[in-house]
Amino acid sequence: MAAAATSKPLDFALVTLQSAVDQAKNTHAYISKHRTAKLSPQTIEAYNSCKTYWGDAASGLEFNLKTIKKDKGPNDTSDYDLKVTLDHGTICATALADARIQDPEIGNGLDNAWLAVGAVNTILGGVKPPKKLD
Repeated sequence: MAAAATSKPLDFALVTLQSAVDQAKNTHAYISKHRTAKLSPQTIEAYNSCKTYWGDAASGLEFNLKTIKKDKGPNDTSDYDLKVTLDHGTICATALADARIQDPEIGNGLDNAWLAVGAVNTILGGVKPPKKLD
């Protein structure tokens, strides 16, 4: 991650947010490849829900990244938008817990994505949005 050596906070936030996008995509890919043939219907349902939730998280985080890049900084709801988007991963974790499933790969993916989003929110807190011309 050589790009992380930048001295510009916005660039660092964008690289960090890209890592959250990548983590969400990797977690979604892991779930998508999960073999459910010999699992209980409740387990299959939980994994299928997770597949949808992590797909939504990945596409949402990617949209957030594009928006922050386009705006050249955070907008009034960037921190909220990132948290709400990643809540999809948390809903997956709840679905797995309700089905009494422990999947460390998904848990690690969620932890890593939340860590990145938390860092991005902290960094963006110090980045001023660009001034709009009237």
